Amino acid sequence: MKILFAIFLSAVVITAFFVTHQSTSAQGFMCHTLQPGLAVQSGFGVPYDTVFGTNNQLINVLCDFLTGQATITFGDNNASRYIYELGYEYINGQWVPFTLTGAGKQGQWISTTASTQVSALGDGSPRYFVGYICNWTGSTWKCGCRDFFCNQSFWQMQAYSTITQAGNSSSSGGSSTGGFSSSSGAGATCGGGQCSACQACGGNCNNCGGNRTIWVDGKNGNDSNNGLSQGQAFKTIGKGANTVRGGDVMIVRPGKYYEKPTFSNLGSSANNPVWILSEVPGQAVISGLWREADQGNVNWNSEGNGVYSASHGDVYSGTYNNSFLFRYKSKGDLEAGSVAGVRKPTYGLGVGGGRVYIRLPGNANPNGKSIQITDQFSQVLVNVRNSPYVILDGFAIEGAGDTHAIDVDTSSTHVTLRNLNFSNSREGARVPNNTIFEWSEYSYPYFYEFADDIIDLNGGDTRKLYDIVKEYFSSSGNAHLEGGIAKGHSTAPRNAEFRYNYMHQVFDGEQLGQFVDSVSHHNVYNYGYDNHVQFESWRSGHPARNLRFHDNLLMNGAPPLSHQDTSGGMQGPHYVYRNVLKITDPKHSRTHWLLKTLNVKNKNIYYYHNTFDLTDGRLHWEDGDKLIMRNNIFMFDNGRQGDQGTPDRQNNFLVNNNNIGTITGNGGRFLGSNRSALNFNDINNFNFGLQSGSPAIDAGTTIPASWPDTHQTNGTPDVGAFEAGENPGNNWPRPRSTAYTIEEPDRWK
Repeated sequence: MKILFAIFLSAVVITAFFVTHQSTSAQGFMCHTLQPGLAVQSGFGVPYDTVFGTNNQLINVLCDFLTGQATITFGDNNASRYIYELGYEYINGQWVPFTLTGAGKQGQWISTTASTQVSALGDGSPRYFVGYICNWTGSTWKCGCRDFFCNQSFWQMQAYSTITQAGNSSSSGGSSTGGFSSSSGAGATCGGGQCSACQACGGNCNNCGGNRTIWVDGKNGNDSNNGLSQGQAFKTIGKGANTVRGGDVMIVRPGKYYEKPTFSNLGSSANNPVWILSEVPGQAVISGLWREADQGNVNWNSEGNGVYSASHGDVYSGTYNNSFLFRYKSKGDLEAGSVAGVRKPTYGLGVGGGRVYIRLPGNANPNGKSIQITDQFSQVLVNVRNSPYVILDGFAIEGAGDTHAIDVDTSSTHVTLRNLNFSNSREGARVPNNTIFEWSEYSYPYFYEFADDIIDLNGGDTRKLYDIVKEYFSSSGNAHLEGGIAKGHSTAPRNAEFRYNYMHQVFDGEQLGQFVDSVSHHNVYNYGYDNHVQFESWRSGHPARNLRFHDNLLMNGAPPLSHQDTSGGMQGPHYVYRNVLKITDPKHSRTHWLLKTLNVKNKNIYYYHNTFDLTDGRLHWEDGDKLIMRNNIFMFDNGRQGDQGTPDRQNNFLVNNNNIGTITGNGGRFLGSNRSALNFNDINNFNFGLQSGSPAIDAGTTIPASWPDTHQTNGTPDVGAFEAGENPGNNWPRPRSTAYTIEEPDRWK
């Protein structure tokens, strides 16, 4: 079993980080070593809250060096938590039970807080123990949690530093959780090349060759070190990239790394993958920003009228405080009140003559201020070459500009990209066959605020944002923000899977049409101002064949789904099912089209078991398109007829101020303008499960067995995204905010 180094941050932003020891009294100190941001081994739960979003420590240890005792405490005074009375400590290769006590004992369970005392004396090495905490959410029990969803239950692990007879303690620093098994409790043994278990018996894994841990620390490291321990960490990711090989883990400590590493010829394989990991998700930043501007060290010269300039090459975009800095084509356009017929904010960037021009909100002087500007107009920040089965995990990657931030070549198949946060980059990554892309975030920070200004300055016309972002640059190349979290190579990659990602404050969210035989599911898309998802075939070699899109949440922005055959090579089919669209911000939602199909005659576009809840919109399709619609729910305030054509439709439900017959079809129903008639669990809080008595129950038509589906139907299917009895909850399909997974990568197990 490989040691788990994956780390978790809750859906809320963490503003405080761990310390190894926390002094509490003259003779005692908090000596537990597994805190929020540190690792637990696969097969165990975490010792902190993942259910209520507090990230509170739930298992604490107070060591007293005078008495040699350790007080173990479970809980955080939350009355919704219940602690099982028995825990187990791992001593001399055996799980030894201990009993907890507390005032709120009810049978074998103790509410709120429970504790016990054990001997903390030892040889200074860490000692591990487990316990079990259940959480009542108000509707369900979640026990032994490891992540936000808590779909499985585990014994929850903690460790503490034992006290030597001299009164000193030793901390593991959280870099390992031992090599024992969560099921058998058997001690691990060294030898036979099982380096992942060496630390459990005092061996040195770093001598095993492959299966090593390589450390990078931009603050305290040195590239002349060997990189094989925290104290001997390298300084740069590039040095680590030149050292890591198949079977290794490379851990990068928090910091900003202004470099562009290449991972090449690593000798990695399915049996010896490489895991490149940020020690704390989101806190190791690979930056393509203009370093001097980011650090407030640029000498900006005043040009008058609130405009300043500095010598520098072309740039792509920037941010300052809570403002997105749009890049205009010239100083004159930056200063102008409008461009391309669009009234614009006074702040932003301009380029020309080997200089960058800037005007900040309020005409603030930029000298001495930290301003995030891409260093170049276009630059790839991370390259992976000739190295399959690489896992990139937990990094923030910023400032690639008018290209993709990560480039994985076609020979580096089976790459896993996870827990990544992309900003100020046209695309997140260019990827090959058999990619897994999960739990990542893609955005232009504060683009929402820029869009809000454009909409307000232009009388509420959301189309003007499209005009300035895309049409303004139509005569001068690709200096616009159209892109997505991933893109394919010139020949469309196969068997890609995009799951649990979060795309927001972007022009386009995802370019699924650049892939074939691929799937996108359980993602969240919000404030995508051109398309949330493009199924479009852009060029020869991208047939957009056999694409599945299911169990996703789409929210505010422009037309969410686009099937356009601009190259003439689209093949289809496209299966769109079990998704929810909910508009909560009509001001920012250009919903005059619900979906776009263009030049896709006889390509078989299937929409079934979806739920659409929006204000103003219409379907858009072209005469002769093969658009097939079954068992969908459409809810409009002011829905309208599609542009042309009549789709093949059956058993769709419509809520609207008037009946649009082309939507409901045979077996369908028009329910008037009352959404409550459908009897959802909690429509205002994104829970679109059906309650008993909903007219959508057993009102669907049977879907052909050849169409993929992810939900079990018993007998006649229901209409909409969920079957009766399913309770997706308010955070389906993933949190609508920054979140990371602590689960070990699939390809590391």
